[in-house]
Amino acid sequence: QGTWLNGNTHYFITATDPDNVQIFTWTNALSGTNPVQQTNLNLQTATGVTSSAPVSWPQAGGGGSIQGNDERPQDFEYRNGFGWTSQVVACNPGSGTVNCVRWAQINLSTFTVANAGVYGSNGDYRTFADLAVNACDGMAVGYTKGNSSIFPSIFVTGREAGDPAGTLQAETQLKAGEITYTAFDSAPRRWGDYTEMTIAPDGVTFWYLGEYSKITGNGSGRWGTYIGSFSFPSCTTGPTPTPGPTLTPSLTPAPTDTPSPTPAPDGLFCAAPFSIVDGGTATSSLTISDARSINDLNVLLDVAHTWVGDLTFTLTHQNTGTSVTFVDRPGVPASTYGCSGNDIDARLDDEAGTPVETTCGAGTPTINGNFSPNNALSAFDGESVNGTWVLTVTDSVTPDGGAVNQWCVEATLGGAAPTDTPVPPTNTPIPPTNTPIPPTATATGVPPTATNTPIPPTATNTPVPGSDTIIYVSSTSNGNAGGVAFADEDIIAYNMTTGSWSLYFDGSDVGLAGGSGLDINAFHLLPDGSILMSVVTGGTLTGVGTIDDSDIVRFVPTSLGSNTAGSFEWYFDGSDVGLTTSSEDIDAIGISPAGNLLISTTGGVTANGASAADEDLLEFSGTVGSANTSGTFSVYFDGSDVGLSTSSSEDVTGVFVNASNNDIYLNTVGNFSVTGASGTAEDIFTCAPSSLGSSTACSFSFFWDGSASGFAGENMDGLYIENP
Repeated sequence: QGTWLNGNTHYFITATDPDNVQIFTWTNALSGTNPVQQTNLNLQTATGVTSSAPVSWPQAGGGGSIQGNDERPQDFEYRNGFGWTSQVVACNPGSGTVNCVRWAQINLSTFTVANAGVYGSNGDYRTFADLAVNACDGMAVGYTKGNSSIFPSIFVTGREAGDPAGTLQAETQLKAGEITYTAFDSAPRRWGDYTEMTIAPDGVTFWYLGEYSKITGNGSGRWGTYIGSFSFPSCTTGPTPTPGPTLTPSLTPAPTDTPSPTPAPDGLFCAAPFSIVDGGTATSSLTISDARSINDLNVLLDVAHTWVGDLTFTLTHQNTGTSVTFVDRPGVPASTYGCSGNDIDARLDDEAGTPVETTCGAGTPTINGNFSPNNALSAFDGESVNGTWVLTVTDSVTPDGGAVNQWCVEATLGGAAPTDTPVPPTNTPIPPTNTPIPPTATATGVPPTATNTPIPPTATNTPVPGSDTIIYVSSTSNGNAGGVAFADEDIIAYNMTTGSWSLYFDGSDVGLAGGSGLDINAFHLLPDGSILMSVVTGGTLTGVGTIDDSDIVRFVPTSLGSNTAGSFEWYFDGSDVGLTTSSEDIDAIGISPAGNLLISTTGGVTANGASAADEDLLEFSGTVGSANTSGTFSVYFDGSDVGLSTSSSEDVTGVFVNASNNDIYLNTVGNFSVTGASGTAEDIFTCAPSSLGSSTACSFSFFWDGSASGFAGENMDGLYIENP
């Protein structure tokens, strides 16, 4: 790839470990000569960033971790006398080890590093990074990215020739993951090897083929491949290429039946999945940072919902106040309840010929293809695309539930594009930290001392993105919060912005009963909308059978609120992994930043590799998701190290890990008092850790006053925080 080499010397790169690469030349390769090593380059020294082999990485949905594979170079590209390479290594951007993209530009006349950097961010794991270089010496690199809040997705980033040394621009999402990746093996699961960035013959357009987690239609997540293209606006014309050898057309005929991949539009902005509230209204927001004006706007919808005639979709541009209802209960008022078909996979486009209003196909998705909206999206034309966009989904009829798997704003943009942003523009990027090459670094320099801060990488456990902080709690008894009556088998939600309460999960609707063994003792919300639960003493549950208080079940809802419906399935059998005594009942559930199950127990526990007290948290690494559980435990949080005692009142009964700063949100069974915070069983406090495991250290602060918020006198027995 790159410019064709004049002469007969070719260049190769190899790696012997995460730090060192070797450059070989091979002259007259067809004349019996051997490659000759020209140099060994230590890229850890060149970048100044301590690195190691990639680690397994988490994903949304609790499907188990994914293999980090190894650090071998993914490519070696020649362009204008330089060789460019990329690889994935483990690094620590500041809050724990993650997988990062390391790249280098090597001068092939001196065999020295001309430019290099490491691209990483807290909590994010990147894998299979492959690069290419355009005619203007701009570089683009593509990769798969995942963490505990997103499914494996495809991203690209890059740099232009004039960018600061050692840096890459903000990354752009090309394709969002759709589902938890389960593959064909157990965790850590094997990820596929399909990755390739290349440059078109025009020397300007980058094409990338990458992998994402794909819905297969049978509930299993597999990897899918996706192709997109983009370019840097500042590079418009490539030089006339020097021709290579003449090809004989008859040997490699061009296929006539395979269309070219469709390039990514110049403005494609996509949001994360979110749940549709059965019989209610749900919203999802998307922030776009791009000053260009809208010439034309379409909306892409991927919706899983039975009886789509229930649904109304409205797009609002908050910065301007413009609002358009573009899908309004297809088939209504022509019929009373509208289209009875299932699912939507559609592009809403003013220029499309078929109205979405009258579409109700026999297959699934029932609305599948390009359609004109109920109301024209041209209302947004001429506005700047910049700002916050909100999709509002109203489900008018129960009991059909569902989710928006993805929604996107697809815009044709005018005006001057920013010169430092690759196309397509980014969807609310959080630029990773770039570590530039030190100006005085040499191949003989001493590698920097590694930072040893044993904090796990950041994870996001928020199922539905939004702007308000929502606290979900369950109580050990019946009560009333802000006018909302609840039972001890229910989950209620408190909006910290509005101060309002609502019923989120009605346990009695699905067979749970307060005062019996089937009362919620702990819970955790997963990104796919399902709920993990343990119960007080055990009993018989429809769809699962007999469960114990050391087990965890997963509830998959079809509707929530005052008309909760859905099904239960096995998630974790405690007796399989040593939880067998009365003190080993599970009374707190969470998900660790690595995507593993976190639990606390009602008393002391000794099981499969670890011992802990009731103020501790154990991390389980192994196989979950069925009645056949296997794996081992390790201590994740040692409460006694930070002042929580083994007294009955400071038993941890609720846990949540913050997405942005690794804080651990905690609740105890009774009164607690630690340095920096004290409270009762109705309150929540946080631990900001500086280390975890068997040597836990953190600073505490008070987070939420239950009595001041309408939860007075209650004993919380589970918590979850959305958008902390």
